[in-house]
Amino acid sequence: MLYMVADGNRRGVRHLLPDFWEHAADHGLPLPTVEPVTASAVCQARQRLSADVFRDLLYELSCAPINGKQVQGRCWRGRRVYAVDGAKINVRRSPDLEFAFGVPEGCYCPQLLMSTLVDVCARMPIDVEVSGCRESEREHLFRMLASIDPNSLLILDRGYPSHEVLQACALANIDFLVRVPSSHTFTAVDRFRLSGASDAIVTLDLPKDADFLWRPLQVRLTRIEGPDESAFYISSLLDQKDVSRADVAELYHMRWEVEEYFKLFTGEYIGQKQFRSTSAHGVTQEIAALTLFLAISSLLADAADCVSRDVDQFPSQKGAVLTLAKYLTRILLDPDRNAGQALLARAIKRIQLTRDHRRPNRSHPRRSFKPTPKWCPSGRRGA
Repeated sequence: MLYMVADGNRRGVRHLLPDFWEHAADHGLPLPTVEPVTASAVCQARQRLSADVFRDLLYELSCAPINGKQVQGRCWRGRRVYAVDGAKINVRRSPDLEFAFGVPEGCYCPQLLMSTLVDVCARMPIDVEVSGCRESEREHLFRMLASIDPNSLLILDRGYPSHEVLQACALANIDFLVRVPSSHTFTAVDRFRLSGASDAIVTLDLPKDADFLWRPLQVRLTRIEGPDESAFYISSLLDQKDVSRADVAELYHMRWEVEEYFKLFTGEYIGQKQFRSTSAHGVTQEIAALTLFLAISSLLADAADCVSRDVDQFPSQKGAVLTLAKYLTRILLDPDRNAGQALLARAIKRIQLTRDHRRPNRSHPRRSFKPTPKWCPSGRRGA
């Protein structure tokens, strides 16, 4: 599965298998048969493999040492920082996928919702949720809270703020920093916006339909002036001396790593475009496998960065992905542990050769250069 997603959907299973067999045989790796198995045999075997296996491996990988050293120790002031975001992805047209994920109104293809939990300091995915397009990102977040370490910090965008989300974080002992809309949000935020203040500690009153476990929350409201408009944040970081307004802006800027992850997930050299499977189980499996593959590449990039720390540069994630794709079979299939560790060291050394400059803050407003759709449900636009 990892070898398949590493191909970036350039070849089908029946074309991948001979290459996989030859690659493993050329390096003397053990294989069950001399000739490659058939594509149908692989597809049948996939049906018995649960997607939860990949999620379990993701969780284990998030705190795994490599070469005897703990490299996932990247923190912000001693705390792990997470971010969650979601994306809607079109999948192939099939009755199974239409039934499992649904087709949005006015569209022709089934569409799923994928949410990913990312450790922004390590730039590494920790958990993934996949469901039909009619579920919400908040429902995914509730199911992924168990993957977040207590006393960590969770950063969320404007689509998440609600009493349910804040109370769930408080009950799980997770600090939060959430950007809220500038209007039509919590009553306390509306009052804060009209007051003109920059920082305030307030208590959020419980709604009428509050759960019996909920308690009034004391939160901090922060206003950060931007080039176009003011941004408003609600957080559990109450100590203004320990976490300044500049720290709040820095923390929220770190959330951009989850956007970079989604850009990587759909990148030309690794993105799957149309998933191979036409079943809901197969598509979920492929998403989980690709997430695990990217997590391993992030782990290797982090290990390479630990060898040579540079505040202005970091190992290229693209370089880590391409390196892992090249070394994948030998690292995972070689029965000799020492040989596997030697290959791992070679891969890390290779990743060190390609480095990217850290991205500065945005100096101009965001612009979309994506072409507008030419077609709509009623036909060609402008016809």
